[in-house]
Amino acid sequence: MPSQLKTSEKLASRLFAVQTPRVLYLSIPKCGCTFVKNVLWFLENGSFHPTPKRVHDDDRSFKRASDLYAKFESIHLEPMAFTVVRNPIDRFMSLYFDKIIGPGQKNYVPLASLLAERRGLCLTPMTAKDHQYNFNVLIEWIQENLETAVNLPREAHWTPQMYRRNVMAAFNLKMLTVEKLSLTGRFLKPMLALTAT
Repeated sequence: MPSQLKTSEKLASRLFAVQTPRVLYLSIPKCGCTFVKNVLWFLENGSFHPTPKRVHDDDRSFKRASDLYAKFESIHLEPMAFTVVRNPIDRFMSLYFDKIIGPGQKNYVPLASLLAERRGLCLTPMTAKDHQYNFNVLIEWIQENLETAVNLPREAHWTPQMYRRNVMAAFNLKMLTVEKLSLTGRFLKPMLALTAT
């Protein structure tokens, strides 16, 4: 198998896929991925995921683009091949309120406890000043981690979202924004309509 084909297959395996209607999606953490995966689950299975907030636990149950295509170069022609990106500040806030001081920290790498132990992060912030202090702790740590992988391996939830730009470019994926997901009825409506037939 030529090296280029191996690379294309690896990139295509990054795309979640629904066979009918044909939908291909590149997931970027903290960019609406829970919502979109639940939509894909419904399209594929005709029913809601039993625990929607834990849909990520079933990533292996989803088809991938690499399962559906013999020629990966045709993926860029698909009208519903997309990813979702987010305002970086909103993405940071989502990481903080979910994975650092929120319930998401229970099923996540031990970042919150690490920052509390080594950087003085306040695990029970009560005031705006507490949160501001925590923001500074987290921002400084992320900067160091991205430069040197300090304390923990680099992780997708805090890595800049363009780390997937190679997949976006390879398949010319359409780019939606989290802020406009609720306004993408024209994009989602054809998918939902096809599930009723």
